[in-house]
Amino acid sequence: RKGHYSLINIDGPAEAIHELERRQRISEDVMRYLTVRVETLSDEPSPVLSRKERRPRD
Repeated sequence: RKGHYSLINIDGPAEAIHELERRQRISEDVMRYLTVRVETLSDEPSPVLSRKERRPRD
């Protein structure tokens, strides 16, 4: 019913990525993960953060 999502930009060696994935596989708290390789990392905020910033505050 609930989920928590995180977006992590990592610029590191393949060994570091493999270790991160290994730790996610053995963690009972992580149900799914997705690793995507991109050529360049974006410095812009995620769409979710951008949407929260546009929301009017009470």
